[in-house]
Amino acid sequence: MSKQLESILGKATRATPEEPKEEKRKLEVVEPKAEPQKSIQAYVPESVARAVNIKAAEEGVTVRTILLQGLNAIGIQVPVHEMRDRRK
Repeated sequence: MSKQLESILGKATRATPEEPKEEKRKLEVVEPKAEPQKSIQAYVPESVARAVNIKAAEEGVTVRTILLQGLNAIGIQVPVHEMRDRRK
């Protein structure tokens, strides 16, 4: 392309407007401050323990997650971030 043609094309306006440039923002995941963990133990019928283990396996989560979901369902406030599977 000649220099003269480049000069003319450089001054010409575009037939279509330029698309606005998207700002790329990084989303930072802010984990809440970890609360100390405590162990709770309870003796339950073997059939209940088996059912909890099966439910956890079917859903692909931990027994801890199943228990926290159950506690949340009966009105005990459990932070949502605590109910996620920490193995992943």
